[in-house]
Amino acid sequence: MATDGTAAAVPSVAIGYYLWTDVFGIMSMTLFWTYQNDVFTRDESKKSFGLIAAGAPLGSIAGALLMKLLVGSMGPVPMLMVAAGIFAAVLPIFFFMERRAKDRKAADTNAAEDKAKEKPAQGILKTIAKSPFLIFLTIVVALERLVPDITNYLYSVAAKAAYAADATGMAQMFADVNFYTSLASFAVSSVLVGLTLKKMGTGGALMTAGLVNLALFLMFPFFPILAVTAAFWGLDGVMRYTWFKTAKESSYAATDRDTIYRVKAFIEMFVYRFARGLAGLLLLGVAWAGGGASAAALVGVPLALLWLYASWRMGREHRKLEAANKEAGR
Repeated sequence: MATDGTAAAVPSVAIGYYLWTDVFGIMSMTLFWTYQNDVFTRDESKKSFGLIAAGAPLGSIAGALLMKLLVGSMGPVPMLMVAAGIFAAVLPIFFFMERRAKDRKAADTNAAEDKAKEKPAQGILKTIAKSPFLIFLTIVVALERLVPDITNYLYSVAAKAAYAADATGMAQMFADVNFYTSLASFAVSSVLVGLTLKKMGTGGALMTAGLVNLALFLMFPFFPILAVTAAFWGLDGVMRYTWFKTAKESSYAATDRDTIYRVKAFIEMFVYRFARGLAGLLLLGVAWAGGGASAAALVGVPLALLWLYASWRMGREHRKLEAANKEAGR
């Protein structure tokens, strides 16, 4: 342990903390949205999930401001304690939510809830393979992580080229782009998502982020500059954390409880992380083959097109699922 009390003096602690927060982050968000899908009805999810999702960019804005204001005077270790206190505040909030949920009618929109109690659940992969909706949802979730990682790579390459020896300037630029992206995401989630999702439909909303990434991949070989990549990186963040996020999460409400509590966790955690590893391998393959950032952008083009197709098909299958639920009176 470091004698000066700084966590940064022990690399293993820093690495372990980073890994824990990364795993905790994805698990907690998956469980959070699983809970929302169980509590909210299909119609309520379309109206409310955009506003709920606005909490993420709002937290990002608040966290960035707290760090900027306090880290200079308090130092990094006390700021970690502040973060731990914020995490701890989640527990009473959850108990409050749970008590309110019990006072209202629970979301009874799960297609095979009673039947699931009578027979053992099928294997997760078999469950996915038997449902066209879940097949295309799995593909969309995989591409949701894989494609933006290529965009992140292009963004970092352009940033390093623009700020070759100015690490401070580059850090400030990243902070500014993150701040304005979060601000735009909060505004869109709070005002526009609920109003426009019905008109766009699930498929259209899922396609928004894919279109942004596709546009960057097509433009980057001709305009490999920071202004372009930063703008599209920000747009990707706004789209994925507003219309895309709301459409994807609300679509689970049309499924049964087995899907919400068992299959969703597999898709949102294992598939999501596996896709990120695959993105890293693709980028390493491009580098091994001697290709540069423009080659990586070209590799991303067919993946972005697949995102658009899978989103369209998922939207179509989701409409069929909702129609079947209405016909059955669920």
